[in-house]
Amino acid sequence: MNRVAIIVQARVGSSRLPGKVLKPLHGSMCVLDVLISRLWPADAIDRILTIPHGAADDELVCLAENACWHAWRGSEQDVLGRYCDTARAVDADPIVRVTSDCPLVDPYVISDCIFQFTGCDYLSNCHPTRTMPRGFEVEVFSRAALEWANFSARSDSDREHVTPWLYNNLPASRVKTYTPPDGPVEFPHNLSIDTQEDLDRVAAVVAKLGRLDFTWREAVAAAHELADKESS
Repeated sequence: MNRVAIIVQARVGSSRLPGKVLKPLHGSMCVLDVLISRLWPADAIDRILTIPHGAADDELVCLAENACWHAWRGSEQDVLGRYCDTARAVDADPIVRVTSDCPLVDPYVISDCIFQFTGCDYLSNCHPTRTMPRGFEVEVFSRAALEWANFSARSDSDREHVTPWLYNNLPASRVKTYTPPDGPVEFPHNLSIDTQEDLDRVAAVVAKLGRLDFTWREAVAAAHELADKESS
């Protein structure tokens, strides 16, 4: 391991909830603000926002710079290529992938994933086996594996979603599943943000906790309480 980097992919365009990363989530903080704030404690050397070219996403560059993050721009459709170029720009290895629609990702889970990233090229809590609820996805992969995927992946889906080519084509011996301490937790609701309903659910969790330094288990417990109250 040389230079661990967290690379967050973000864009303003979204078919189901346009501009979702800039929607208010916690006081004056938008979704992306919350994610960036939560990721600071994670054990990484670099933190980069990888953003598409185009005026629509210029605001994200300003947001990254204001938070003292790097910003790297590239193709909107070829996210795998953009990811690879971003990793090259900072000589990242390994790379931690987080998506901007998961503002509740736990930085200490990221640190634990980095610690356990040995003897493999891909480690994740969501592929090929999900061990944590939706909204807490973390993937860690080697630079060599990313370069291999970028060279080999041809389908639009593989280019857009970055990592499917990795976990579908790497030897099973090079893929590891991350299981959090005290075992996996199932939660039926989505705590990532794809729709307005998801945003409302995540905002309610953050409001209930009243702070941003909560663990993923605290977030799930709060979401359970809110769901139980809603159904009663």
